[in-house]
Amino acid sequence: MKNLFKCFMIFLLVLFIALPNASVASASAGKSINIKGVALSEIPNKTHKNKLVEIPSNLKLNSYKFNGDSLQIDGEIKYKNIDHSFNVKGKPFQSSLKESDVIFNVEDQDVEGDLKVVFFKLFQDPKDIDLVANKFLAGKKTLTLYLFDETKRDLISFNIPAEELGLQDINGVNYPTDDKVSDAWVYKVMEGELSVNDDDNTYSIAAGVSKSDVKNFSANITYINPYGNGCNEQHAKNGVVSIVGSTILGDQNYLTTNVRVNSQGITYNCSSGSYKYVAGESAIWIGSYSNPVKIDNTFSGTSYVDFVKKTRWWGSYNERSVYGIDVGLSVGYGPITAGSTIASWKNYKPAFNTTQTVYFGGTEYSRKSNFTFTDSRLYNNNQYYSAETTLGVAKATTSNSKKVSATVKLPIYGNTGGTYYETKYYYPSLSYSNY
Repeated sequence: MKNLFKCFMIFLLVLFIALPNASVASASAGKSINIKGVALSEIPNKTHKNKLVEIPSNLKLNSYKFNGDSLQIDGEIKYKNIDHSFNVKGKPFQSSLKESDVIFNVEDQDVEGDLKVVFFKLFQDPKDIDLVANKFLAGKKTLTLYLFDETKRDLISFNIPAEELGLQDINGVNYPTDDKVSDAWVYKVMEGELSVNDDDNTYSIAAGVSKSDVKNFSANITYINPYGNGCNEQHAKNGVVSIVGSTILGDQNYLTTNVRVNSQGITYNCSSGSYKYVAGESAIWIGSYSNPVKIDNTFSGTSYVDFVKKTRWWGSYNERSVYGIDVGLSVGYGPITAGSTIASWKNYKPAFNTTQTVYFGGTEYSRKSNFTFTDSRLYNNNQYYSAETTLGVAKATTSNSKKVSATVKLPIYGNTGGTYYETKYYYPSLSYSNY
């Protein structure tokens, strides 16, 4: 019996050591917590210089529980003389700005009305700029909660002393980071300002045969914190548009046109001269489900032009759930003499990584291929589209007088796809001979 009791105590000790943060806190009956907050009413969509209207708000916490793996709080929020019941559950992750802070990724929320949680963070040692509703908590561990009503455009903030919730021993160093969980929240509330850098071009020829034309693109959207303090956010997504082939392209040879996201991240500007770049996450989409990326290829020449015999596409991308990606291929047919016009078009629905024959003989040659990547978008690092064209040659030439030109359409969306900003076009091309 003594040995059994000893084993049981050792088991409890090991469990306690293995779960240092598995503390549980809950409000006792009749001891709810009341926190005063600040609501900004009817904030504009974009940056402004006018003083915003502040409305007193109140948070009443009826229960709260942290079990090491999730934090759950529920109660009522009152502002504009209206009560909103709420229940929020978040999973803890290490902050990318400060490793001791904790970001709670909202997994479940039930908030009355149109309010949604946009920021849920435990600050280990908050500075004055980190606090909106209670500046007296500077230097004290604080749980911050922001809620946003997208319809009325009301933003409500609460700063809750961590010790009130039994969270004083929680530290971000005990939790993992995740590229999909960031400290960013301003982009969920404000529209930003887009800047696009597409001036950097590189042209490369390798081994005297392989040839490519590469256009770099960089989209940046800056979101200004509506509180006037805290961190502004600059979201960035960088990539390349390219056409890859050869200095010599004969019958049955192929070339590929590509769009690829190479890097992305967020720069936090938290005070004058205080910047921190965090790689991995960005609220920018390239293309959308209904306004997709397009890749068009056109052949030209001084006397005769080459044509498209076959096509193939593949890639890595986000696709619309249930529907999946819906790629459309439109092919223009006409004579191969230079300067002649396209006489007809035919549409195809090529499957992923499957060869689609588009020329079946005759004098009407398939001279243009237009790919549309409907119901998909590029969001994460290393996502891409590739469109391959297998050439047909009716009149060969040794001179470097033939050309394939691509037009690549990149619609840019921010606010995690909620706001369309601009469409950029890129025009990589290759000149070549047939032998």
